[in-house]
Parts: sequence; structure tokens; C-alpha cells
Amino acid sequence: MLNRVYIAIGILLILVMAAAFVVPRLYDWNVYRERVEAIAAEALGTDVAIRGNMGFTLLPQPQMVISDIVVGDAETPLLEIERADAHLNLMEFLRDIYAVQQLNLDGLKLHLTVDEQGEWRMPIQLPQGVRQGNVSIEDAVLSNAEIVLADQRTGESWRMDRINGNLSAAGLRGPFALDATGQMQNEDYLLRLSSSELNNAGQMRLNSLIAPTDRRFSLTTEGLLSTEDSKAAFAGETNLRVKPQRRDENDVRGDLTLKAKIALDAQELAIEEFNLVPDENRPGTRMIGNATLSLGNDRHLDALVSGGVVPIIPQDALRDRTADPYALVAL
Repeated sequence: MLNRVYIAIGILLILVMAAAFVVPRLYDWNVYRERVEAIAAEALGTDVAIRGNMGFTLLPQPQMVISDIVVGDAETPLLEIERADAHLNLMEFLRDIYAVQQLNLDGLKLHLTVDEQGEWRMPIQLPQGVRQGNVSIEDAVLSNAEIVLADQRTGESWRMDRINGNLSAAGLRGPFALDATGQMQNEDYLLRLSSSELNNAGQMRLNSLIAPTDRRFSLTTEGLLSTEDSKAAFAGETNLRVKPQRRDENDVRGDLTLKAKIALDAQELAIEEFNLVPDENRPGTRMIGNATLSLGNDRHLDALVSGGVVPIIPQDALRDRTADPYALVAL
């Protein structure tokens, strides 16, 4: 009799496990579309629309697949995703914690826009009540992503496409980390970003690196990104390094380096206390000063060079100098 009870319990468990495998695959999860949209909109502080289908499986690992997602205004969205495939931690999911172990994002498009008034269009407003630990992304794989920066004042736009890489986020407010490659004007680039958590004042520390894959130049920045009142501004330090292309012809042995403090918003780029060294192996040759680049329709550059040292390279006294070009400055 006891053996029959054990057999019955075993059969019941097998049926429950089989149902957990099969039933979610057969159920039409699109009936929860509006509910999922509402939860996402509340978390991000902006409209979220799911135009495609939804699918969900519970075992062996919770997996949610959603297609054609639009974040922001339907006409001018901030973010579009062709397909999102999220693999969740089972035990955390049962505790209402969405710990995404792997998120595959196909065809993500990020639209960054400066409007006619010269303000960043940033519809996302994260509410203060969002629980930081409720949502986390251990590893997001970007496939064929795209970033578009558009300036409605001039009608110009800049695009980086074919972005493939990895993104991680400890929560909706960060910290974030991105390591990816992409193409701009048919040239391959490296793109690396890392940030701190977004604080209550709408600020986060940001580090970035962008460079072509051949590393002929690299641009790094480190500073504070502010998004208060939907106005993005960055203040920090930048370091530009450029490798010489023709070392023998130009008698240049080291990299060109430019170090400066910068302040960037949609109106202008202010460069303070820049230090330009054309050849880092000759640190005596340098130029220091300040510059301001106005952005928008009336683009212009104002620069002030406050100091510099330009030593003359020693010349070979035995060389025939009759064919030398005229020296503009000789000190």
C-alpha cells in the first residue's frame, strides 16, 4: 500500500513538471501585454509599447521573449528593440526579483536628439521609488545595435551602427558597463563605457574610451554626467592620443597628446587648460590655453593660446641647405 502512495506521488510530480514545461509554451501570453507595458512604463517614467508577440517558459529556466519594443513617444522614440530574449534566475524569479542572467538584444536602436531649442530630448524619468535591487542584468549581448545622434537645429545626424558587444547593469539606475565594437562611416571602432549608480540628483560618474580598431588614435574621458531636469551635461577631463602616421618624414618619434578639462552640453564645448604636446618624446614642445566650440546653427571656435614652448630641432651643419624652405620662425 505504501509503495502505491509513493508511486502516485511520483507520477503526480512528473505530471506537474511536465505541465510546467509544456503549458507555458502553449499559453498565449499576449493577453498580459498591457500589464507588462504598464509595469515597464512605471519603472522608466515614459511610454513603453510592445508591438510584437510575447512568449514565456518557466522550466528549465524562466525565459521571456518579446519582439518589437518601443520606448518613448511612438513618433519619435528614444529606444527601439527588434527582439529581446531574457533568461532569468529561477529562484530569484519566484521571489519577484528579476535577476537577468543573460539578455540577448537584437536590433536595438538608440535615438539621441537635440531639439530646435538646443535641449536634449530625454523622456526617461526614473522615479525615486524604484527598488534598485529588483531588476539587474548580469550580461546583455548586443547584436547589430545602432546609435543615432540627431541635431534638429541643423538637420544633421551622426550614426554608429553594427554595434556588437556586452552590457551589464546592476539595476535600473546602474552602475552600467559596456564593451562593444561598431562602425562609423564604414570604419570599425572600439567603444567602452562604465558608470556609477545614478544618484537622486540625476548625476553619475562616467568613464569612456573610443578608438578605431587599429588604435591610430584614442579618446578617453572621465567626469560627471548630469541629467537633472532632462538636460544632459558632462564635466570632466579628456585625453586624446594620436599616433604619428609618417615618423621618418616628419621626424616625429612619439604620440601627439592633448589633455584638457572640458564642459559639454547641447550649446557648447568648453575646453579649459588644454595642454597640447605634438611629440610626447619631446615634452619641451607644448602649447597651453583655452577654447570654446559653439554648437548648433552658428558653429564657431574661439581659442586663446596663453603659453607655449617651441624649441628648434638641431640641424646637421654639414648638410647642403640651399634647397631648404624658408623658415617662417627661427628663434
